[in-house]
Amino acid sequence: MSNRTSGFKSLVKQHIESQNLTSEGFAKISALFENKQPVLEALSKEQAMAKADLDEINPNADRALASELTSTATAKTALVGHGKRVKSLVAVMLAVTGCALLAIVLNTSLELDWQQSFVNAESQINGDGVTSNMARKIAEEVATNHIKMKPLEIQAAQLSSLRNYFTELDFTLVNSRQINSTSQMLGGRYCSIQGLTAAQIRFNDNNRLVTLYEVQYDSARYGKLPNIDNGDLPIQLVVRGVDIAIWVERGLLMATASSES
Repeated sequence: MSNRTSGFKSLVKQHIESQNLTSEGFAKISALFENKQPVLEALSKEQAMAKADLDEINPNADRALASELTSTATAKTALVGHGKRVKSLVAVMLAVTGCALLAIVLNTSLELDWQQSFVNAESQINGDGVTSNMARKIAEEVATNHIKMKPLEIQAAQLSSLRNYFTELDFTLVNSRQINSTSQMLGGRYCSIQGLTAAQIRFNDNNRLVTLYEVQYDSARYGKLPNIDNGDLPIQLVVRGVDIAIWVERGLLMATASSES
């Protein structure tokens, strides 16, 4: 404090000298500076006494203030942590809810697809009463003919040879897309499908005997059957261990019966 006072006095002295004060005026100003130190000491003493009085009233004031600040900071930290935990919990709940909704949607979609597939298959086999009964009758008839496996009336490896033989038919024999192109034609014989004259053509498909039946398609007699030319799928049945397929192709009712040779 004395160093700062001396420095200040020097500056003031320089200013006074520049102002050409009289010796008496300079002495008065110097006296003011000489008396400043006691004043400062008195002020410092007064400040110390005021602090002592405050400590006497509440000696733990500083510690209480520090404790209050610490408690406030702790509460704020806890509140922030709680907020983060709430946000995390909400995020987890939203994720779980989203997964549950997705599972429900997928399950519903799969169930609807399965139901639709079942309805399509059921409609192929059942359809109306006439078609349902007729499809079963045709399946029973071709399965019986296949199981009996009567001798061929003509042996031929080409469709043209069969056409020359089947002259009593009211239609022309055609190749079917349902027969494997690598199948070996063995020959054929006459038969009937629900009272109409039909052709029975036998194939060997990789050691599996396949009998193809062709007859003129009469919707009034046979009912509505799937037409593969329109993108329909054949009716698939199993009768007495024989795999049966029934469909319409190129205006003809066709059916296959197949079993292991």
